[in-house]
Amino acid sequence: MGRHKAREIALTELYATEVGGKIEVDILDLPLSPDSSQKFSKELTIAVQNHLNEIDSKIVTHTPEWPLHRMPVLDRIIIRLAVAEMLYFPEIPFEVAVDEAVELAKKYGDVNSPAFINGVLAAIHRESAAPLQLPE
Repeated sequence: MGRHKAREIALTELYATEVGGKIEVDILDLPLSPDSSQKFSKELTIAVQNHLNEIDSKIVTHTPEWPLHRMPVLDRIIIRLAVAEMLYFPEIPFEVAVDEAVELAKKYGDVNSPAFINGVLAAIHRESAAPLQLPE
């Protein structure tokens, strides 16, 4: 299983949690195999769950006309996954996180999802990559 498939598994687990109200995520109960992608899927799912408030605050800052409750569920979860990668997986380049999110959006979202997700993630990245302004 590659990392793309690991992201898909994390997406389905987080979707089941959000829509179905599942309390425990099945992937968290799986014993880890030597496959590093399974480990990545588990770590990514946990990162989103454990840091949901911080991730969502980053998202809402850049989507004032699209509050979280108005976003399509899959778009919201795909953005959360990518933001988690950006914040908690520094070994993953920003471009990879965005490209993977856009690919998930093409497969699971609607026709507008890829552009919307790309724009939100680019705005979040611009903010985090902006140089620190020192007071004069």
